[in-house]
Amino acid sequence: MRPKPERLLVYYLFHSGFAVVTDSHVLMFDYYRDSPSEGGITLNDVLAEVGNRHVVVFVSHSHHDHFTPEIWQWRHRCAKISYVTSADVEVPQELSAVNEVVIVDANSTYHVDSLRVSTYASTDEGVAFLVEVDGYRIYHAGDLNWWHWEGEPEADNLAMAEKYRQQVDMLPKDVDIAFVVVDPRLEHAYRLGLTYFMSRVQARLIFPMHFGEDYTIFPRLQRDLSAEQLSHIAEITPSPLPFFLVG
Repeated sequence: MRPKPERLLVYYLFHSGFAVVTDSHVLMFDYYRDSPSEGGITLNDVLAEVGNRHVVVFVSHSHHDHFTPEIWQWRHRCAKISYVTSADVEVPQELSAVNEVVIVDANSTYHVDSLRVSTYASTDEGVAFLVEVDGYRIYHAGDLNWWHWEGEPEADNLAMAEKYRQQVDMLPKDVDIAFVVVDPRLEHAYRLGLTYFMSRVQARLIFPMHFGEDYTIFPRLQRDLSAEQLSHIAEITPSPLPFFLVG
């Protein structure tokens, strides 16, 4: 991998939507709306920082809370833009034959400009992404999670656990940034996917996601994780400032 630039910026937009800014790229993951909280970082804030960077838009799947057709309009605002989408996302006809749109399948590897993009099979719909860019390794889970639902047949929950572990075990042993599902709707099982991920992958900084406006997951994590685990968790607030890694 290339030497790391001086710093990497991460902007939390909402739910599972994040923007990652490196020296030469802006990566947009699973944007579907801005945060409803006053003072939150907006899409316009991020696009204002693009400059000459190459914008790469990632869509893990077509669920309404991970995708909006608005993303196709960004090509009118960005000088250089590419899209990487799972196969279930509907691409406008006028873009379907354009090489700036890369449609991906699970458990495959693609090259987009200077990025290396690996995909993993979701335990729900679509894919998860591992992106190697400008010296960094970035993981976005999409809806790849250990979805353990109370009231579901035990056999279904066991099959879900096995599928999740299988995919996470395929990841590299270290990444710089990870966006990992921590969904409070799962009640006591809300952190199963996170803690298994942390047991298998060393991430410099982990961003919990998929919690909507329920920021109570952060005090719960403070209670349920060890001090060592918490040292890698980025705490997101309703009006977060950009996060950054140095080197």
